[in-house]
Amino acid sequence: MIRVLTADELKNVVGDPSSAGFGAIETAQGCLPLTALDVDVQIEGLAAKTTVRQQFCNRFNDPLEATYIFPLPPRAAVTGFRMTVNDQIVEGRIDERGKAREDYDTAIAEGRTASIAEQERADVFTLRVGNIPPQSAARIELILVAPVAIDSLEATYRFPLVVARRYCPGVAIEAEQVGDGIVADTDLVPDASRISPPVLLPGFASPVKLGIRVRIAAGALAAAAGRASGSLGCTLPADEHRDGDGNLTITVVPEQRLDRDFILRWGIAADAVTTTTLLVEPDAARSAGLGTGKPADEAPGDGTFSLVIVPPAKPADGKQPPRDVVFMLDRSGSMGGWKIVAARRAVARMVDTLNADDRVAVMAFDSSVEHSGRSLRLAPATDGHRWSLLEWLGSIEARGGTELAAAFDAAFAVFQKPGAAPSTASAAATRNRVLVLVTDCQVGDEDRVIANLLKEIGGITLFVVGVDAAVNEGLLSRMADSTGGMAEMVESEERLDDVMERIQRRLAAPLVSDLGISAVGLEIIPESLVPAKLPNLVPGLPVVVRGRYRGRAAGGVRVEGRRSSGDIWKEAAEAQAVSTGCQSSLWARGRLRALEDRYSIGTGVDSESLEKRIVDLSTAFGVLCRFTAVVAIDPRQPDRKPSPDELRRIVQPVEIPFGKQPLPSVHMFDFGVRHFRDPSSPPLSASAFSFAHRGVPTDPQWLVRIEAASILSKARPRSGAIADVNARKVRALLKAVLALLKQMGSARMPRDRIETLATAYGRLYALPSDHAAIQAMLDVLADIAGALSVTDRWWQEAPVNSDVLPGS
Repeated sequence: MIRVLTADELKNVVGDPSSAGFGAIETAQGCLPLTALDVDVQIEGLAAKTTVRQQFCNRFNDPLEATYIFPLPPRAAVTGFRMTVNDQIVEGRIDERGKAREDYDTAIAEGRTASIAEQERADVFTLRVGNIPPQSAARIELILVAPVAIDSLEATYRFPLVVARRYCPGVAIEAEQVGDGIVADTDLVPDASRISPPVLLPGFASPVKLGIRVRIAAGALAAAAGRASGSLGCTLPADEHRDGDGNLTITVVPEQRLDRDFILRWGIAADAVTTTTLLVEPDAARSAGLGTGKPADEAPGDGTFSLVIVPPAKPADGKQPPRDVVFMLDRSGSMGGWKIVAARRAVARMVDTLNADDRVAVMAFDSSVEHSGRSLRLAPATDGHRWSLLEWLGSIEARGGTELAAAFDAAFAVFQKPGAAPSTASAAATRNRVLVLVTDCQVGDEDRVIANLLKEIGGITLFVVGVDAAVNEGLLSRMADSTGGMAEMVESEERLDDVMERIQRRLAAPLVSDLGISAVGLEIIPESLVPAKLPNLVPGLPVVVRGRYRGRAAGGVRVEGRRSSGDIWKEAAEAQAVSTGCQSSLWARGRLRALEDRYSIGTGVDSESLEKRIVDLSTAFGVLCRFTAVVAIDPRQPDRKPSPDELRRIVQPVEIPFGKQPLPSVHMFDFGVRHFRDPSSPPLSASAFSFAHRGVPTDPQWLVRIEAASILSKARPRSGAIADVNARKVRALLKAVLALLKQMGSARMPRDRIETLATAYGRLYALPSDHAAIQAMLDVLADIAGALSVTDRWWQEAPVNSDVLPGS
């Protein structure tokens, strides 16, 4: 429900009183505690140091425990944890997960303020902050070290902001849930309730103040010096500032929602990454941080190295070997909207690059697997066969659940079938086998998927295209890293257009395969390499290998592989000493993920022994993993020991990810909502919805309003000025409005509303560059969206300053 704050409660609201409203969302547990999320990033070279600050406020007269299920970058190493409450700074420590939980529960029972963070998935974490004093705030600070990705002369930093709802297969377990989420634990996902946060009501203002700042050191930007700011791209509106030393700062504009991944990309010059480099970091340079600093059996040696292998600039001359390519298209319900359109386009474009020497099979999966033709098998990619596949792809729509493990089984079975004979005798030679998966990867049974994948992948190359504004990068990167494959993230249709050529190139034969690393003076430890299975070299994509070495940090390494022509390719690199502390943390994170994947498979390993090895490495290097937790406990004793009934408990709801909508298949419940514009005005009743477990159907007209609001959001250029709504935006706007008109007809919207929108559509179609026509269209959409529309009609305001990033 929503109720009015009393005068005393309003007076005692933590924070700026001028920003306090007259209503507060209240569940049975109390008001929403998370009020601010601040992300501060420092990028130097290929590493990003990130500080994440979360502020939780207790507006009540009783102590509060807040639970927050939140994401972090999956390859990032959590190396610091700190809690501040009532000016008391408490440094966290890392411990075995069960022990950390016991210490936290004991502190809460004693009335002391405490916090604990636990990893649920590679990119999903649970934070609990307990005994936040009445009318006080607690701030949690996490320190991360993450790699910066380089691909085709483009650098990318990604920070997720929301945990999207994930499909959790299996039968519900009739027992107490292990977590505080809204999805029941199942026999296949026994911790589903720990990865499914409740969801905010659609249309409500975000209760969290978001701040993101990224500082890119001049050294990392040296290659781009003199370029226009157009070489930068960002998924959130942001300002840029370059200081006198050449450092660049990107600041996200205020009032953004936590409903998508924050992605920052910038171009680098052709000479920025041209040679293979080797960095070595002695253990003496490593700070203990959260860890014990003691030696770990899983980390032998005296230091950590990082090897960046740069692929050759051009492929060897000669004909490309034939390929067997199986495409897996995710058509599950979570792929609805723009995602299924983009996914179909991606598969179609890749299919169209094949030739008659190649063989191809295409399948679409949700709760079942479908295919074109009478059977799912490899067949020559002739013009006629490719055309029939493209025609079938055009009929695929989103529906059902995401049974990814079963879909992999079906795909591997295709490779085992004989298939149709190649069209020419020359194509009967050894064939490159490629498996392409296009998905948002929103599944909860990740360990089961990884276990099936690693058992069957063999010599097949896996290429994953992740399509979502809040993609499950954790599983995507696990699949790529564990198999030696590749992954490409696509957060919008516009991004798909930008990288389509790059995606197509990934299907070609690798430039170099069968990579091997040998020491030349530097004694490397082969079993410590991360990744353990070295990927092939493909155009534009450097490969980063980390590992441990013994002895002096001197000498070098030699890298060898085989070109597609059969010739031997060689590169060498001399060691360069560094002392940033990043290399050991990034290696430990990668090694921990590899060991966790081995644990997931569960065959031929001593699980108890492996878990102990994982815990020892995690606690020694101070890097969080699935079997450890970080905990901070206020040493101060409370004035009195509270009773258990005094502690309020709230689970923080999260945003519905951008582009997603409450689907008709999702059970919902409705409840009364009251809005107060000022203390004297009467309440206005309205109806709202939130995810839950009762079967009230979704109102089709409500979905029309949500779609109209979504179209308005997508139409906004980064500058916020209607003059900057470019031709591509207008085309997308027309396409979206045409679909909305059909949706309005199905929802039985008032005829005058439909005719008004149709008139605006016709005018803009005839005059696509006319600003007045664009504004008229946006005005009509805002009227349809109603209360869900943006509160400030950006298209009616003056343009903002020119420092806003381009890339609309």
